[in-house]
Amino acid sequence: MKSFYLLFLIVNTVITTDFSSNYKTYEGYKVLEVVPSTTEQVRAIEGLRRDNEIDFWTLTRKPGLPTRFMLPPNKISRTTDYLKNYGIDIRIINHNVGIQVARERQRLRSREASGMAFDLDDFNTYEDISSGMANGAYWIDSLIHAREWLTGATILKIIDHFITNYGTDQEVTDLVNKYDWHFLPVINPDGYIYSWETDRYWRKSRNINEGSDCIGTDLNRNFDSHWSLDGTEPDPCSINYHGTGPASEPEIEVMQNELLRLGPTLTGSVAMHTPAWMWLHSWGFTEDGSCARPIDYDTLLSIARETVHAIEDTYNSDWTYGTICDIFYPASGTACDFCKEKASIVYSFTPELRGPDHYVDPSEIDPSFQEIYNGLKTMITEIEALP
Repeated sequence: MKSFYLLFLIVNTVITTDFSSNYKTYEGYKVLEVVPSTTEQVRAIEGLRRDNEIDFWTLTRKPGLPTRFMLPPNKISRTTDYLKNYGIDIRIINHNVGIQVARERQRLRSREASGMAFDLDDFNTYEDISSGMANGAYWIDSLIHAREWLTGATILKIIDHFITNYGTDQEVTDLVNKYDWHFLPVINPDGYIYSWETDRYWRKSRNINEGSDCIGTDLNRNFDSHWSLDGTEPDPCSINYHGTGPASEPEIEVMQNELLRLGPTLTGSVAMHTPAWMWLHSWGFTEDGSCARPIDYDTLLSIARETVHAIEDTYNSDWTYGTICDIFYPASGTACDFCKEKASIVYSFTPELRGPDHYVDPSEIDPSFQEIYNGLKTMITEIEALP
């Protein structure tokens, strides 16, 4: 039997869950979806990224693909007027984010008060995750962005499926016997705890930025791979703040060191995110203003295509695949690119799990596990079939 490695980053973390009274309510926040029909409209939407109060969840670079973002109440009128001025149709997909935040918060407080145990069919605190879990290989990680709870829940279901079915399910037994599995369920523990205690939509880490009142770094812009280029921001108040230098954040320094140590043994890596129904691969950065493509682009695209077909067949869903930059948006200093460029992990992918919101009901956890597990199996089969 091969091995499971469940990794935790211990970086100045206080492991408690306190549903504090100053929790951010998101009352009156709205989530909009826009689909540009022209290149001019794409550029107009991209122009909104300069406003740090507008929280982009997806951002298209091509006409015909949707962009979703969350707005605070004070930005709604001005932003919608701006979009309408460019003839961009607007669809409100969440009229008041605060309602679902309050509903989820009440449910979780009730669960805690009742003394319910660790539950793989619900979201779990960092304390629960870290205490509840005990050569050619695969690396799977999640929760580099604190608010993407579904990613951590999906990983835990995968781990449980392997442990529970090993020795009785031939498919599981073969996967476990053939490969070592390295799981890092929570890259950003401080941010994840903060998303439970104070701000459900918090994305960044919780490290102090010297000289700024704004807290945290976007850890998925802090890797030593084309750091600080397109898709990142030097402003500590931006949700895409890239930090003071490559791997300046302790979480990323530790993770990079482990990836570099394991790199020669790793066949593939999967860095999970939400919420866009996408299976992405390198590169995220640009060269001379255009999206860069790796030398094995066709191979990665083919693997992603078959992986997406398996995911879609699970629940008849609709997913997109391609490079991070082509399909999603330019993003430099990402885990996916670091794995491929610096850790020499040839098959490096970044799925964006089901959405359309970072908030999902716990009933979505099992479907997410089912479709992603089917995708992972197909991904591995496609890699094994390569010459």
